[in-house]
Amino acid sequence: MDALRGLHERLVHCAVAGTALLEDDFRLRKLMDGFAPLAQKNPVFAKLYAGLQKLFQAEETERGKYLLDLLGLTDAVLYTQAEVDISGDLTPLVPVPTCGSWKRFGYQALKPLVDALTQKETGRAEILRAAYEETPLYFYDIRIVPLLLAGLGDSKKDVSMLCFRILCAIGRGQHLTDSTEQARYHTQLIACLKAGFDPTGKAKMADRAGLIREIAGAQENEWYLTALEQAEGAVRQELIRALSADRKNIPRLMELTKTERGEAKQAAYEALGQMDTSELDDFWVSHLKRNKKLAACVAYMRSDAIADVVAQNIRKAAKDVIARAELFSNMEDVALWCGALANKCSDAVFAQYRWLFGEETDIRHIKKETFYSLELCRQTIEHKICQTLVLTRPPRLIDFLTVFSETHPDKMPSACFACDALTRPAVEVYDKWTERSEKALHRYFGQIGYRDGCYQLITDTPKYLPCVGRALREPLDPRWFGDLVEQACFELIERLLPLGAPDVCQEIGKICYAAYLRTHTGADRRALLGQTEKCVEETVWYLRLFRKCGMEPVQGIVLTLCRRQPQISTAYLQYALSQYAAYADAVHTHEEAKEILQFYEETNYKSVSTIQRMRDMMAQYGFLTQDT
Repeated sequence: MDALRGLHERLVHCAVAGTALLEDDFRLRKLMDGFAPLAQKNPVFAKLYAGLQKLFQAEETERGKYLLDLLGLTDAVLYTQAEVDISGDLTPLVPVPTCGSWKRFGYQALKPLVDALTQKETGRAEILRAAYEETPLYFYDIRIVPLLLAGLGDSKKDVSMLCFRILCAIGRGQHLTDSTEQARYHTQLIACLKAGFDPTGKAKMADRAGLIREIAGAQENEWYLTALEQAEGAVRQELIRALSADRKNIPRLMELTKTERGEAKQAAYEALGQMDTSELDDFWVSHLKRNKKLAACVAYMRSDAIADVVAQNIRKAAKDVIARAELFSNMEDVALWCGALANKCSDAVFAQYRWLFGEETDIRHIKKETFYSLELCRQTIEHKICQTLVLTRPPRLIDFLTVFSETHPDKMPSACFACDALTRPAVEVYDKWTERSEKALHRYFGQIGYRDGCYQLITDTPKYLPCVGRALREPLDPRWFGDLVEQACFELIERLLPLGAPDVCQEIGKICYAAYLRTHTGADRRALLGQTEKCVEETVWYLRLFRKCGMEPVQGIVLTLCRRQPQISTAYLQYALSQYAAYADAVHTHEEAKEILQFYEETNYKSVSTIQRMRDMMAQYGFLTQDT
């Protein structure tokens, strides 16, 4: 066997090095001499010996054929001599559950995902997030799902959270259209999560328990109860939260609030808070009176009895802030109770809104320091109102906001605007709110975005799950984009562009261009003299905006920048021209650069040597030809 293995090793080396070096391979010749006595005793060795002789005697052009034949024969002989020996009694193999299916995705397509899920470098979450948004079916591949499971509890929290979110989508079959496929992935992933589950484990096992809760809900209630008997630490907390999936667990959770300690006790309260049922009204009213820190646990309950307690405590905390008249003094209680306002629509809650935002209170006369504190409270309340509109869209809240926006046109702008956007035609919303929009557009559109082919009111959700949204009644009126341009709200514009509708984008681009002409080239242009960096950034935003809107190249934008900031440096000019080159073709960029040079040659803003440096820079970066 040693002779066979040595021959195989030398033949492989010869195949790699090339047959041209065969004459100098003294090791292979020595092996051939050692095979001579073996060939006389065994026909197989005789055949190998004959093959070696033919290899050395053959012409150089023929050696490759003999080498491959001999290497194949050696492989076959070694294969037949292989042995496997396992000590002890044989036992049946336990099948390991798998999830996923073989997809026709090449190695190069999946390699960035494999590297991001197996390595430890920074930036891995962005790679995974971008790939999931562009091609979510990559993550349904059987080569990727096990890596996602291993990514739970990753040392990088953003990677672990993203793996949790993606696995949750896979378990629900969100990107699959076949119901049979959805059911298969659901069953397989639950089996994988249960396989090797350790109730005494740490973060990774806690995430597994949380995933089973999010995917299966009450279907796995018996498993939660069984695993809870041995669970410890973070795993125990997740299993307690999982009991919220079934109302039959209410007595058990009430018992756990008495027997558990620390975070496990808090988890029991959180689980009860997720059960939106009138059975728990008396329980929560009595507990909230004794412990205000439990307010966060009832954040999503809709009971009027609980809502009344929350409203009462918000007023009490706000009055305490007013009485102290100190900046951000006692704001913890206000923020705590405001955090519980989602889905609360009782008469007491509406009375609290009128007191905090309306005209019948003297809040507007309080000291400036207290006003800032209460303004923070108001913004928190508006956020919770928008969250309620997304989650449940209660008619009582719609009716209240509709009346309130008419009686108090300057109060609660983001919440009232969101209500109108969900319920009214787009033209009516614009006509009503455009006159109120000065310096408030960021508050109007702060929670509105374009995704999944429509405009939505978007809000956050607990833990790792993605944000949820509710579609507006109609797409935004394009005239809003002109107002956004005039108020330089460029980040909002980019977020609100309906990139999936090119015709609408072109219409928006024309409106934005008209607003650009009014604010940058007309008599009423915004004064930004001496603010070169801001002017350059605005110009770059316009170029990016026009490119995304699919507009034809608009010449003169960089020239307008130079006229407004004639002392612009060569570095800033290069930056602006490079962005213009990414938007326009070479001909337009060439004409733009020539006009800029002509402007400086006809004025006294730059010296002759500075203009020459500009010319050299433009030629170096391809904005001009060398002979221009």
